[in-house]
Amino acid sequence: MMLSVVNYFVKLTCYTFCGGKLKNILKEAEKDMFHPTDAKSKEIMTRTMRIWRIIFRFYMTTCISVVSLWAACAFITNNDIALPFGYWYPFDVSSSPVYEIVFFFEVIGILLMVISHVTLDVSVAGIMAFIIGQINILNDNLRNINSKDEIAVNTQIRCFILHRNIKRLVTKLNEMLMFPMFIQSTMGAAILCTAMYKLSKVPFLSGQGLSYIAYYVAMITQLSLHFWYGNEVIAKVRLNIIYSVE
Repeated sequence: MMLSVVNYFVKLTCYTFCGGKLKNILKEAEKDMFHPTDAKSKEIMTRTMRIWRIIFRFYMTTCISVVSLWAACAFITNNDIALPFGYWYPFDVSSSPVYEIVFFFEVIGILLMVISHVTLDVSVAGIMAFIIGQINILNDNLRNINSKDEIAVNTQIRCFILHRNIKRLVTKLNEMLMFPMFIQSTMGAAILCTAMYKLSKVPFLSGQGLSYIAYYVAMITQLSLHFWYGNEVIAKVRLNIIYSVE
């Protein structure tokens, strides 16, 4: 859990210092060029963002389940002074009401951190999903160019401008995410190994075992979130849609 906390604060610090870059990215995404102009474009963007919302709900539910299972395991354990995360405190936590206060302090504190962490990850993934939606719209527009009249020429010009703006947006996002994603990849690998090691030392279907399984799923989701969307951007860009234009 400590590695997850460190990972969170590193990303939070990076995003805080990159606040100006993030504002520029969001300002760039608000350009009229990125607004859907017809029903087909709106449908493409809606479908892309719907998938992002499903992933967000799954990720948030999994992370909250992890905290709930850890709290439940500590609550029902035979040890009367068990705490969810077992942090060290410079005072005695075995007496009441200190124990109850510390117990809920840990649960609420970690829960708020988890919600904030998920929000950070999903917000960045949302920008990536937006870019994927724009690439899908661009590819669809190029695919539907089948004439050489004035309307087709204007469509091509809009496609070129849209491509240039998408490329600028991707470049800015890549500059902002380079270091946070490096830290997340490094710590994520260590966290996954630690979670599997701890899972091997407890009964698989026990409360602790289920909490480690949920934690493992949450970490896999976190690592896959940005990598999957990043791979989607690369895959969409590599499509040879331009060669289907007549």
